[in-house]
Amino acid sequence: MAITQPKSEKLGVLMIGFSPVIREGLQAIMTKDARLNVVGDVPDGYDGLLFIKRVRDRGQTVNVVLTETRSGERDGVQATRLIKDEFPEISILVLTET
Repeated sequence: MAITQPKSEKLGVLMIGFSPVIREGLQAIMTKDARLNVVGDVPDGYDGLLFIKRVRDRGQTVNVVLTETRSGERDGVQATRLIKDEFPEISILVLTET
C-alpha cells in the first residue's frame, strides 16, 4: 500500500509510545523534511486511536503512524490492529528500541 500525500498538504505523522530520547531524535529528523508534519505523540495505542479521532474531527489528517512495539499499556502490535481496523487508509510503521 502506497502512502498518498495531497500535493498541497504535508504528510501528517503521529508517533506512539517512544521514549523521550527516541521521540526527540525522530522529531528532529522529520522536521528537516518540509513534506512531513508531526501532528502529535502519545504514550500508547489507545491514546493514539483517540488522538486520530480528535484530529479528524478538527479537519486534520494523520497519514502515517510511527509506533514502538512496546508502547505503554497497549503494545504496538495491538495498537496497529486497532488503528487499521478503524482507519485502513493510515499507513503504520512499527519500530523497536533495543
